[in-house]
Amino acid sequence: MASSSSGSSKSEQQHSEKLEAAQQMHNDDDDDDDDYSSKQMKHIAFVVIGIVGIMSVAMVMIWAVVKPKRPIYAIEYGLISEATLPSNLESLVGNFRFVMRSYNPNTKATIYYGSMKILSRNSSNDKSVVWSGKNFSQPPFNVTRISFLLFAQVEKKPGYEDIIQHIQHGNVSSNISVRAEIRYGIANWKSSPLRVGIYCRPANVMLGHNFQPADCYVDL
Repeated sequence: MASSSSGSSKSEQQHSEKLEAAQQMHNDDDDDDDDYSSKQMKHIAFVVIGIVGIMSVAMVMIWAVVKPKRPIYAIEYGLISEATLPSNLESLVGNFRFVMRSYNPNTKATIYYGSMKILSRNSSNDKSVVWSGKNFSQPPFNVTRISFLLFAQVEKKPGYEDIIQHIQHGNVSSNISVRAEIRYGIANWKSSPLRVGIYCRPANVMLGHNFQPADCYVDL
């Protein structure tokens, strides 16, 4: 009986040792898998960082080669249209018709407009949108002209016989500005979106076609 009990005890001990060995091998395999996964993640991270770095360098090189210039704007044309004058000639109600000229001076880069708004500011310093557009482009050396109307109500100032004399002396003007979002592009490459502010000199409107173009400053 003692011999049988001793044999059973040894068998259980051997079985326990085998289980422990199997568990240890399983743990070692898990550790190997964890090490492999960790190395794989590090490898992927290095690859992603490398790709981002290469793309950044490529963008800088393209920007340096292209050297994009700012677009050039001007209020090219303006007149009073559809005007109504009262019998006493003390005021005028009508529309100011303007044409804004936009020029892309770049030899290689196309200018892509995500959006554009032309705004007018009146004597009360209130701004209103008079024209808006989206998703258009200007290839190199392209000239684009945009026509828009402003509602005008003008009162004669002291020192003038009537509103016509007032206007003929160039005392009627409008403050025009532009807000736009642009991207420069060459081939399949495009820059990040850039916000642009364009501020034009007061455009003096006179009767007939006697209009002096007003230059605009581009803040990019």
